[in-house]
Amino acid sequence: MAYGFSKDDGLEWINNVDVSQLSAEQQNAYEAYRTARKIAGEAKGKFEASMQTLAPRGQRLVFNYRFGGLSIAVADGQVKPKAEAKPKQSLTAFLAQQNGRNV
Repeated sequence: MAYGFSKDDGLEWINNVDVSQLSAEQQNAYEAYRTARKIAGEAKGKFEASMQTLAPRGQRLVFNYRFGGLSIAVADGQVKPKAEAKPKQSLTAFLAQQNGRNV
């Protein structure tokens, strides 16, 4: 969910958009964003892994980066499983559904 919105905001979100229907320019811009995010994610992972040596025995550090700052908490040693990915949805179909018309 986008920052600044809550589950009670009344918005219907489309998740896992099929970007193959976007223009070449939009696809290129999205791919550049994904590449930058991947690089940032790798750096974030290295940073967080290096910080685990500071965690008390049997526990782990967890991180939050909201509001531009770094927040750290101590959690139990168990990592929760990640959610499964949902199938891709056509942006065109989603927008048509929102507008009540077929595109």
